[in-house]
Amino acid sequence: MGLTEIMEKGAIFANKDETISDILRDFLDHKVGMQFDHEEITIVIKDGVVSIEKGIRADCHVVMKLSTENMCSMIDGTKDRAEIREEGEITKGDFSDPSLLVNFMAVSPYYDGLMRLYGEDTEFKMSVDDLKASLK
Repeated sequence: MGLTEIMEKGAIFANKDETISDILRDFLDHKVGMQFDHEEITIVIKDGVVSIEKGIRADCHVVMKLSTENMCSMIDGTKDRAEIREEGEITKGDFSDPSLLVNFMAVSPYYDGLMRLYGEDTEFKMSVDDLKASLK
């Protein structure tokens, strides 16, 4: 299973989880592009619902380049988000723009959901671990 499919499973989980859904309701229209090693996606938060779209949308508010291994490490908890942010590269957007931070805040509950799903779902955990092991 590739990282796009892992991220899609996380979106399904986030949209079904009451706690995450309650937080996401405050976020009406945010698009964060992610450029991984061999895949690109856009995380869309629209009216409190998370979706994953393949490719980088032209109307992304921010785009971050991040290794697949680092994303897996965030999901499995071996690296925290601060480490990931430092190792990643913003390819669209400007950290001096306050709206950039709001877009990252919008995806934060979704990332929390990915980490929770990793701890709760054996099949999901195995998919993340297998993908990460294949990168070495």
